Amino acid sequence: MHTPQAQKSFEELKDKLTYASVLSVLCFAKEFEVECDAFEVGIGVILIQEGKPLASFSENLSDSRRKYSTNDKEFFAIIQALEHWTHYKKLHSGTLRFDVMIFRATSLGKYF
Repeated sequence: MHTPQAQKSFEELKDKLTYASVLSVLCFAKEFEVECDAFEVGIGVILIQEGKPLASFSENLSDSRRKYSTNDKEFFAIIQALEHWTHYKKLHSGTLRFDVMIFRATSLGKYF
């Protein structure tokens, strides 16, 4: 359901992404964060370093994946993030964030 608060949040995010240069360049020597979120019809993932977004992507869920539980959708978002950024094999440590849990990884390279 689309609420006024959701619309306001969307507008604020859109303004920040379209009117300012917010993307940074990844530094492999520094720790990173991957924030994942899943919702009824899709997933969204952001690669972050020092609080600044580096890259993002989103994906619509197929009809069968829309039937997944919330936790399964969150884990699917993590898997998709790892597959999407396989070219960043030097990401050796970082934090994966998704709604209710935080997973610290010390060697993400083995997942690529």
